[in-house]
Amino acid sequence: MKLSDLLPDERIAAPMEVTDLGEALGTLLSRLGDAALGAAEAESLAAELAAGRAGELIRVNADVIVVVARLEAPEELSAALGVAARAFRVALEEASGTARALLLLLAPRGLRALNPEVVRTLVRVLGGKACTRRLLAAGSVAEVRALGDLMDTDLHEGYLVGDALAPVRYRVYADTPLSEVVDLIVRRDLHAVPVVGEHYELMGLLTVGDALRALLPPQAAGRAGRSTMEQRARDVMTRSVLCVSEDQSLNEAASIIVNRGVEQLPVARDGELVGFLTRAAVLRLLFKGPGEEG
Repeated sequence: MKLSDLLPDERIAAPMEVTDLGEALGTLLSRLGDAALGAAEAESLAAELAAGRAGELIRVNADVIVVVARLEAPEELSAALGVAARAFRVALEEASGTARALLLLLAPRGLRALNPEVVRTLVRVLGGKACTRRLLAAGSVAEVRALGDLMDTDLHEGYLVGDALAPVRYRVYADTPLSEVVDLIVRRDLHAVPVVGEHYELMGLLTVGDALRALLPPQAAGRAGRSTMEQRARDVMTRSVLCVSEDQSLNEAASIIVNRGVEQLPVARDGELVGFLTRAAVLRLLFKGPGEEG
């Protein structure tokens, strides 16, 4: 997903005739018609943001600011961009002065896609001298959209594993009979089942491959071992499990999936398995973006 995907023409105000940050925010909020905000809500939010009582204001440089707000209302990430013909006042103590350009980002409270890395990427691009100069010189929507270095900013790098996480649905204890684990795998069409201890700490992963190897007859004569009926999850599971964290880069985790040729990776938090990152989830997020189905 690129920034241009979040900024159709109707969400760009250029030139923008405003005198202060509150008016600038109000102008941009009025253009976010799909953000589930009525006129009264938009006006109230603009005042709260301008006064520093909500959201986060980031001063990119002397002329450009970014405002980030998380709300209950929107279902997906939204953005609006305004370029003022003349400098407008910014009264917040931590960013007082004036500005000419404002990028507004609205995200649902539960959406992890808008993480610090995304914001840092946008701030870095907007703060470039050439980008700032061309943005401030833009006198129309078309001229803003022509800023390829800004509009083509790739936001995929900002996604984290947690954005595509499928919460873990099933766990088995280490002493669970293998027959029960296999029954669970078959009935629920699972690729793997986490094996946990008494405090839900991850001890290993019992995969379809592990189960097949345990159920197939021995290939070598005289091979010793417990019978299938006697085996427990701990006897069959893979103990050395590569896990990724929720805050790890999605691109990095996706590369591990591809290079290792696996269908999914377990995701752990403080030693406890919280879910899986699957190939399908990665593809869905990277190529369709947050909040899209199909």
